[in-house]
Amino acid sequence: MNPTPFIERLAPALRAAVQKLDVGALLEDALNRARARWPTVQLTREGFFAHLAGKVSGDVPRALETLHVEDLYLAAGCAAGDEASLRAFEARFFTAGVPDEVRSVLRERLLVRRPDGEARISAYSGVAPLESWFRVAAARASLNLSRAEAPRVGDAVLAATALPGEGVELQHMKKLYRAEFAAAFAQALGALEVRDRNVLRLRYVDGLTLEQVAALHQVHPVTVARWQARAIEAVLRALRAALMTQLKVGASELDSILRLVRSDLDVTLRGLLGSGPSG
Repeated sequence: MNPTPFIERLAPALRAAVQKLDVGALLEDALNRARARWPTVQLTREGFFAHLAGKVSGDVPRALETLHVEDLYLAAGCAAGDEASLRAFEARFFTAGVPDEVRSVLRERLLVRRPDGEARISAYSGVAPLESWFRVAAARASLNLSRAEAPRVGDAVLAATALPGEGVELQHMKKLYRAEFAAAFAQALGALEVRDRNVLRLRYVDGLTLEQVAALHQVHPVTVARWQARAIEAVLRALRAALMTQLKVGASELDSILRLVRSDLDVTLRGLLGSGPSG
């Protein structure tokens, strides 16, 4: 058993101490227990050990014995995007008591890689069982859904909202930027790959769920959620670049504008994708 991938990912303060220990047997035992618990998960030992090292603190041998390494193995597989891990996760935790709308939220919130980092499931520490961690996440998702009916800010309120540090020119531009935004948005959507554009159309125009789109593409729903997230981020990056050129404003002012219009993202996507040609 080569413990190098594990040791290299430990916190610097732990590396010197663990070099003097024979952790190979402990790692082998942890891996065997994890594979026995989740036999379908496709995760390399190097990937597992690197993930496990990030959860270890203090006494390394004791941590390896007390952490829920089997659950960390499943979480690492899900964070890596392994479809077998995702199916195992859903089979275990998406029980009949979890409503469909909560499942959709949890897929996107926990299992989809974020633009600024890893999927949130990678933050699971292994100190408590994964089931406990999941229950907290599900409770929060249910609570957020119950609050989701808050009224949307209308155009009149938006027009009256002052942006930080805006001058007369920016106040005037606020009355005009929605048309510029729509044109830049359409251009950004046109630059997407056909598959990504069609995924957005199926989700926002046709109203299909992640599960329905996944069935059409014969992939896991989390894969569709990742496609959707990447497509939206690509659109927003292109949109930002186009608006900076067209509106002739600075980065901070543009970010303020985008924060205001981002709340209408779903409406804009439905309008532009619904009126445009498919494919």
